[in-house]
Amino acid sequence: MPPDKDAVPRITTVPTETRITLEAPVDCCASVVLKLVAIDRSSLPTTRFYAWWVVAGRYESDGVPLEFAIKGEEEAYRMDVPRGVLLSSEYLQHHLTQFFRDGKTPSPEDTPIIRG
Repeated sequence: MPPDKDAVPRITTVPTETRITLEAPVDCCASVVLKLVAIDRSSLPTTRFYAWWVVAGRYESDGVPLEFAIKGEEEAYRMDVPRGVLLSSEYLQHHLTQFFRDGKTPSPEDTPIIRG
């Protein structure tokens, strides 16, 4: 399947206090979970720092399911990345920022930064 120039990752909130099996959908090259690791409230807007937490890759019909747990108050987002996209922090950063701006997070005025 050739890449779609307009394809964007599907972003969802990862539920807390749960075990998750992560596997990239068949139309994606990877599923990435970004976990909140720090918050800087010293500036406005507040900056929220995320780290790559879990990555499950796929090549055509071959996918790798991974199990992990999110505990307590940990904030995390899943990004299903379309095929043909260069998987990078810069790419994910752009779309996570738009996800925040669209009001789909508890803190839409905050600035998300992906470390790593």
